[in-house]
Amino acid sequence: MTRILEYLDSNNITGNVTRVLLSAYDVSVSLLSRTLAIFIVYEMDTKSIDLLFSIDTLFLLFIRGISFQLFRTHAIILRFIGEKDLKNVFLAVSASTLVYWVLNSYLPSGIGESKRIPVVLVDYVICLLFTAGLRVSLRLFYDKLRRSSIKTNTVIFGAGEMGAIVEQLLRHNSRHNYKVAAFLDDNPKVHNKFLNGIPV
Repeated sequence: MTRILEYLDSNNITGNVTRVLLSAYDVSVSLLSRTLAIFIVYEMDTKSIDLLFSIDTLFLLFIRGISFQLFRTHAIILRFIGEKDLKNVFLAVSASTLVYWVLNSYLPSGIGESKRIPVVLVDYVICLLFTAGLRVSLRLFYDKLRRSSIKTNTVIFGAGEMGAIVEQLLRHNSRHNYKVAAFLDDNPKVHNKFLNGIPV
């Protein structure tokens, strides 16, 4: 299964499909977060559903779509999803929400003045949670699949900075069959302690 995921990451055609799917997911989440924000702020009033079909919602989706493209939130490599990808998602959602909020004051909107800021804030939080949450879930799923394959237990001599770096390299590189089971060190001060969750 790990090999399949690596192939999907490295293949250009499936890489493009992944990018399109991620972009579609991000825009869909924007619509979902807008819907939930309106229902939450308007306390599940069914009359508020008309607000979803306003130019206001289309404007938000348009800005979010551009923001996701500018910050390249779709350009991820599954096995290397990390802080930079989450930072890009945070910046894309934050920038699009800020631009929408500033320009929204010039657009006709069915949302009342007293409810405009709560709708924007709830939408922002939900959108950020769902877009970042997908990326974290993908990374955790990939790591779980990678760890489930049979690995050879390995011991690293040296429980210092270099030992920690070697362990991280082995953990994040799926092209080998090594799993660090323990660290060995001649320094008695580090005995019976843990480094990266692995016993010394």
